[in-house]
Amino acid sequence: MRYFRNLILSFALLGSGALPGEEYSADFIRALRLLQSDRPESRKDGEQIIRKLGAKAVPQLKLALAQAERYKERLRQLLAELEGRPGPQEDLTGGEVLQRYFTSQLENGWDLLLKGNYATARRIAEALEALDKDSPLFFDYRRLKRECDKHSLVKEVLEPSVEWQKRVYEAGESPSVLFRLTNHEKTQLVIQAQKGFLGELEVSQTRSYFEGKVVREVQKFPIRTFNDAEQVVLPGGQSYERIFPLPLGQDVPEKRVVVQLRAIGRFRPSQWGVGDRNVSESLDVPASECWIVPPGEENLAQSPLRKLEVALFFKDIDTFFIAGQLAVWAGKDDPILNERLAKLLVQNLNLLDDFGFEIANRFLLEVSGLSKPKNPDRIFWREWWGKHRGALPDEGE
Repeated sequence: MRYFRNLILSFALLGSGALPGEEYSADFIRALRLLQSDRPESRKDGEQIIRKLGAKAVPQLKLALAQAERYKERLRQLLAELEGRPGPQEDLTGGEVLQRYFTSQLENGWDLLLKGNYATARRIAEALEALDKDSPLFFDYRRLKRECDKHSLVKEVLEPSVEWQKRVYEAGESPSVLFRLTNHEKTQLVIQAQKGFLGELEVSQTRSYFEGKVVREVQKFPIRTFNDAEQVVLPGGQSYERIFPLPLGQDVPEKRVVVQLRAIGRFRPSQWGVGDRNVSESLDVPASECWIVPPGEENLAQSPLRKLEVALFFKDIDTFFIAGQLAVWAGKDDPILNERLAKLLVQNLNLLDDFGFEIANRFLLEVSGLSKPKNPDRIFWREWWGKHRGALPDEGE
C-alpha cells in the first residue's frame, strides 16, 4: 500500500498533465503528502482532508489512481524485460487483459508522439477514447490527443522558438535572446496581442563557483511586439523576429565562476488564427541555453572536453574548473559527451591533488546521477566505472 501511495504522490507532484479543470488541487496534493507519511495520525489527517473535499475529490482520485496504475504497468513491463521474461506471469481476468492492452496501446501512442508520428498517435488516442469511455485512463487518452494536436500545430502551422544571440558570453556582457515565430502555412496568419503581449520567457540562472557553491535563481520576462503593436500579420512561409536584451550576468565576478542561462517560454497571445480558422492555442517555446565565462575564456567553451584534457596535462586548476563545468552542462543533453567526460575524469583522478579531486568529485556526482555517496574517494569512482561502464580505464589511456 505504501508503494501505491508513493506512485500516486509522484504523479501528483510531477504534474498530472491533465486538462483544465482536471488537475490536482492544493488540498488534494497536501492530502497525498500526508498519506505517504509513516505516522498513522498523519495518514488519518490526509484521509480526512479528502473526505472533506467530498465530490470534488472524486475526479482527482480517479486521475491519480489511473496514472499510478499506468506507471505500475510500465514498471511491470520493464521488470519482465530485465528478467528476460516475455511479460508478467499472472492469472488475469478478461477485463484485466483488455485493460492491459489499452494501457500498452496508450504507451505506444506516447512513443509515436515522441518520434514525431503525431497523426498515428492521435488516431490511437481517438480509438482508445471511443473504446474505453468508462476507464480512469480516459483523461490520459484525451491528454495524448491534445498533445498530438499541439505538436502538429508547432510543426505544421506556427512554430515559436527562442535562441541566445551567442552561445558563450564573457562576464560583463549583456546576453540577448532572439524570439522567432515561423508560419509554416502557405496562408497568412494573424496574431492579436493585447497591449503588445505575446507570451513570456522564464530564464533559470545557475552560478557555479570555484569553491563549490552553487546559486540558482529564476526570472520571468514578457515577450512583446515592437512598439507594443496589438496585431501581427505574418505572411505564409515567413517569420516574425524580436531581439530582447536581458538584464542578466552584468554582476558576474570576473574570476572563478561560470554561469548557465537556460530560457524556456510560452507563446500565449490573446488570439491567433490562420485564414478563417481561429486557433488561439498557447504553445510551448523549447529551451535554449548559453554560458557566461570569465573574460578571455570564451574559447574554452568551443571544445570543453579537449580543453579539460589540456588543463589536466598542465595542471591548470582554473581551466580545469571552467572547462569541466561547461562539459558537465553540455553533457546533460549529449549522452556520448557525458560518458567521455566521466571516463576522462576517472582516468585522471590520481593525477589531481586533494583540491583538484574535490572539484572532480563534484563533476562526477553530476555526470553519474548518483545521490551523494558517503565520502567517495578515488577508489570508489574507479570501482563505480568498472561496475557500470565495463573495464576499468587505465591512466593515460
